[in-house]
Parts: sequence; structure tokens; C-alpha cells
Amino acid sequence: MRLGLLLLYVEDFPTMLAFYRDTLGFGVTDEDPGPGHEPGVDWAQLELEGGRLELFDHAVFGRSREYPEPRRNAVVITFQVEDVEAKVAELRAKGVDIPRVHEADWGKAAHFFDPEGNELQVFEAAS
Repeated sequence: MRLGLLLLYVEDFPTMLAFYRDTLGFGVTDEDPGPGHEPGVDWAQLELEGGRLELFDHAVFGRSREYPEPRRNAVVITFQVEDVEAKVAELRAKGVDIPRVHEADWGKAAHFFDPEGNELQVFEAAS
């Protein structure tokens, strides 16, 4: 079994799409989800190395779902990178607040939040 998709229901679709596409640099696929979805307006599929992330406008697709606020304690989405320091510098230059880089025997990591409070992490495994 392998992870295929990560679905993320969002409150402010345009802001969240811009963050994941423009700030984090994930490419938007040309996938057509079929009727009921409007790509780039209420749904988007983003290409990541090793999988895909789909954003859904909660107001359109999640009416029966209630989410606790803040969501900072629910899950951490992690992304492996070759060089944490370089990625952190790139993200900080784009306005992402990343307080520090944590170093341990297993490697380095930095935590930050998307515009809706979902916790994200970039990490680099020790060589």
C-alpha cells in the first residue's frame, strides 16, 4: 500500500490554492475531476513528488463536516527536501514564518503553518 492522495478541505480556497501553488511551489495538474467540481475555483489537484494533494472548498464539498479550530493539533503534513536550510530560506523570502530549524541525530526539520493553521514540516534526513 502507498499513499495516493491527501485531501484537504479549506475555508478560503483562493488563499490556500495560492499558498500551496505559489508559495510552496506545487504544480497544479490538468486533471478533470468531472461534474460538480470547478478546477481552480473550488477544487485543485497539486502534484507532489510521490503523490498528490487535493484542495476542496469546504463550503461546497464539506457541508456535513465540522472541523475544530485551530487545526494545529490534528495532523502534521511533512515534505522531505534535500536541504532544509535552503528550503527554509526560500520560504522565509516568500513571507512564511518559520521560527527555527531543529537538528537531531536523524536529520533536520522546520515547522510552519499554512494560512488556515494546518501544521506543515520540511525535513532532511541525516546522510
